[in-house]
Amino acid sequence: MDEQTKAAEPAVEEPKTEAAEAETEEVKKPAKRKHDLPEGWITPVKFRHALVAEGLAGENLSSAQIYILSRKAASNGMPVKHFDKDGKQYDELQTHPITGETTTRPGLKLDEGLEWWKNRPKRQVGQPKAAKAEKAEGATAAEKAEEAKAEEFAEELEADEEFTEAE
Repeated sequence: MDEQTKAAEPAVEEPKTEAAEAETEEVKKPAKRKHDLPEGWITPVKFRHALVAEGLAGENLSSAQIYILSRKAASNGMPVKHFDKDGKQYDELQTHPITGETTTRPGLKLDEGLEWWKNRPKRQVGQPKAAKAEKAEGATAAEKAEEAKAEEFAEELEADEEFTEAE
């Protein structure tokens, strides 16, 4: 019984020096990779969670999809702004001129983002994406132009044959 009591007792830690304590605190708290957004602004990840919580999107919506939308905000109207570590606001993503590293984070206001999400243009089921539809229409127009050229060429050949027969 004596052995079991000894095993249950917690081990006594050695007292740490101030330097050792400071070192372990530094190890426990790694430096933040990303800076915080100003008060009232949320990240695309938090926006995704809000959409799911509000029932406006399914669990299968990924944060990456929201980030992609935020990068194309100029064309889709998403009310996103980009912030540097000092809190300065930009309309476009900012990158370091030498390293090419992104220096800003996207952020949006929850109420504006939810309003945009509810009213954003939606693709109809069964319709191709706009870019694919444009390509398809362009291909059709190109095919029509090529067909018209072929018909003109065929008519010219027929006219040449008639001219040759008349000689």
